[in-house]
Amino acid sequence: APKQRALRAVIDHVRAHPDLLPGIAGRDGDTIREQLTVIKGIGPWTVDMFLLFGISRPDVWSVGDYGLKVALKNLFRLRKLP
Repeated sequence: APKQRALRAVIDHVRAHPDLLPGIAGRDGDTIREQLTVIKGIGPWTVDMFLLFGISRPDVWSVGDYGLKVALKNLFRLRKLP
């Protein structure tokens, strides 16, 4: 249900702001973050995944990603999550 609500919110937002998607790949990351996180259900992690996989931005590091934190903890044998 939360994913359905988020998807509905994205659809509604794009309909209300038809200028959002055209040219989005050419905008800087901060602008995209500002434009997308105003949508209910879209947070920093979702925007990071969109930047990485949706528009192929190789310079994005999802600092809040739990899986990455666990991987770094294990790789560097840390006691706590970074």
